[in-house]
Amino acid sequence: MNTSTRKPWYREFWIWFILAPIIAVVSFWAWLIPFAIKTNDGAILDNYYEDGLGIIERTTQAEWALEHNLSAQLQTLDERVQLRLEGNLDAMPEALQLTYVFPTREAWDVSVQLTRQADGRYLGVLPEAITERRQLILEPADGEEASWRLHGEVTMPDRSIIRLSPKL
Repeated sequence: MNTSTRKPWYREFWIWFILAPIIAVVSFWAWLIPFAIKTNDGAILDNYYEDGLGIIERTTQAEWALEHNLSAQLQTLDERVQLRLEGNLDAMPEALQLTYVFPTREAWDVSVQLTRQADGRYLGVLPEAITERRQLILEPADGEEASWRLHGEVTMPDRSIIRLSPKL
């Protein structure tokens, strides 16, 4: 009589051959889902409150800036920001809002209030040190919906003069 003893199920090769990929996939997703929830990118800042209307709004702001030949020259020296606004405006705004936008993380965006000086320049102070590449958005800080908007790009720290212009 053949009296072979069977191995317990957990010592069989084929059960682990089948279960190992399943366990690996479940473990991977158990790690990935909390990671994806914690690192939510949020919406990218570019002034859209609804998908379709936001595109029209940005185009209108850029067209208005083009019609009035608006442009700006920006220079950042350590934490100080100085800007010269050029264009055909009836009156230059007393204050401007400059936003350093991080491309994928809304929480890393930094805004600076620039105030107009007697010589026509706008000055402001960065609330924190900025590094890496940023998109720049300049618009009037009058509290109302901005009628124009200028764009630029900078890799910080950069002491050179950056040109901001309308973006269609």
